Amino acid sequence: MEHAAPDLKLGLIPVRITQGDQVEVLWANRLDPARAQIISVPLPDCGVRYQDIVLIDGAPRGTHELNGNPVPVFDWLEFWQRANYSTYVIEATVPIELAANTLCELVLDSDMALDDWSKLMSMQGQAGGEETQHAHDAASAATVAWLPERQFGVAALNDQALADVLDAWQTAHPEVEIAEVYNALDAQEDDENETTE
Repeated sequence: MEHAAPDLKLGLIPVRITQGDQVEVLWANRLDPARAQIISVPLPDCGVRYQDIVLIDGAPRGTHELNGNPVPVFDWLEFWQRANYSTYVIEATVPIELAANTLCELVLDSDMALDDWSKLMSMQGQAGGEETQHAHDAASAATVAWLPERQFGVAALNDQALADVLDAWQTAHPEVEIAEVYNALDAQEDDENETTE
């Protein structure tokens, strides 16, 4: 059942998703004190999808940086509403950063989302283990030399939408070599599995 999700526009917050031993910190729009909508493209094993609405603990635990300022991190409690976006993985050789920026623009123009998972950071978490953290601003991402071997996470509604973007990307940047593209977390299959559990 779909629920209306009023948005009080409480700003961006980091949300800590814990699934077994895996801990991932994602960015989300806080809709109200209890709910947030994910805007990162989570790693497939996380089980969370782009635009999922999740319930969060009201008490913050730890901080994460946004534009150089500390922002409180809130723990995920459970799903409130699942989104229709599947999570795709693109593995490619991208000789220049400009080509990656072009892919990002094409994805955003097509109402999808992209995270460059090559930039994910492993940080010491609150409980002593490691957390995979998504950067939301350039200042938060580690400044390193450009490495051509990239892995991107893309949230798309269907295969064709992503195929169209990749065709446009390779037309704009024929130097890019796409090694593999696959649906790592299919929204329809994921929802069917949850229904039968």
